[in-house]
Amino acid sequence: MLNNQKGISLIELLIALVIAIIVSATALNIYITSMHRQTDNIKLTRLNQDMRAIMDLMVTDIRRSGFVTSSPDTNFDCLKSNPFNKINTFSAGTALAGTSCIVLAYNIDNNIAGGVCAVDPTDHFGFRTNAGALQMKTSGGTESSCANGTWEAISGTDTRFTATFFLNESELDITEMMADTDSICSTGEPCNGCVIGNQCLTIREVMISLKGELDAETEQTITAKVRVRNDEFDQIH
Repeated sequence: MLNNQKGISLIELLIALVIAIIVSATALNIYITSMHRQTDNIKLTRLNQDMRAIMDLMVTDIRRSGFVTSSPDTNFDCLKSNPFNKINTFSAGTALAGTSCIVLAYNIDNNIAGGVCAVDPTDHFGFRTNAGALQMKTSGGTESSCANGTWEAISGTDTRFTATFFLNESELDITEMMADTDSICSTGEPCNGCVIGNQCLTIREVMISLKGELDAETEQTITAKVRVRNDEFDQIH
């Protein structure tokens, strides 16, 4: 009996090899692309978590600005003079402060010994960028500059940060408000803005924009608006 089975030809073998190479290359490309996307998603998730934690820290600290005492009845004179109420933002800052910074103070230990109302070295705080690192002021200095006091990094070395801070202030004339028929400062009424000789409150909000970059392909920007809880009281002279 004749055997009619034949092997594959060289051309058929070459065609099969080409098809196998194309299929393998396509599968490998899909796998590599998937891995890159997964890596990018992991990096973006990690960056977002780090930025949210840092933003929460800044928001909490800025919200405390101007805190004097938890016993206002006992320390009313200190509450009125409030040496902790200074809060400043700088759009250009200094050579060390990067693009923007914020400096503030609050009575961290709630201590007014013997009625003496003064800002201790540990009552100064702030945030700034320095060479891509985000730093927090932990003590010392004043609220007139971002270049003094003790600053410590609160961000890792593998992420580059840019932060901008903007302080928005609006004034309410308490004296005029008390005389107003409905005690509500409607548009155009005298209680919007302060008159010399009257008692006034300055309501402050801080706008924060925080940008983080892990690399050229992984960056994120988040924003927050912080209402400073302790309004600034003043008698306009």
